[in-house]
Amino acid sequence: MNKSAQTRIWASIFSAYPGRIGISRTFEGFGQRDEPAMIAFGEALTFQTKIGRAHIEKRSRELTQALIAGLKKIDGVRIWTSPDPARSVAVLSFLPGNLDIRKLSAALYQKDRIGCATRGGQDRPGLRFSPHFYNTHADVEKTVAAVKKYMASGV
Repeated sequence: MNKSAQTRIWASIFSAYPGRIGISRTFEGFGQRDEPAMIAFGEALTFQTKIGRAHIEKRSRELTQALIAGLKKIDGVRIWTSPDPARSVAVLSFLPGNLDIRKLSAALYQKDRIGCATRGGQDRPGLRFSPHFYNTHADVEKTVAAVKKYMASGV
């Protein structure tokens, strides 16, 4: 912050633990730690340990392979992810023909409640799905059907 403006700015947060030097004494403070998130993180690790990391990985690979198999059947889809199960766990990237990936991503989320990420640029642009152990085969089938619908009708 510009030194000449510092005296004209009022602090909006007051904390028991202000910053240590200069203007940080006025404008920086440590608020309440996000203890619920910290507790939840520990619980999530306990839950994953009960399921077993190997089981989670196996399930993620299984769902990814099902998604690859479904998307391969759609004309115009180009899959970037390796079809080798040893090299494709829980992440699948593909190019949906000539569809605008931003519009497709938005339509999938808003109309079909399917979340994905977009990947731009010249090197393997497209959409990225991340099927994981908490997803179901019904989720995979719904995703394939939605992509097929938009590939046929546009976005």
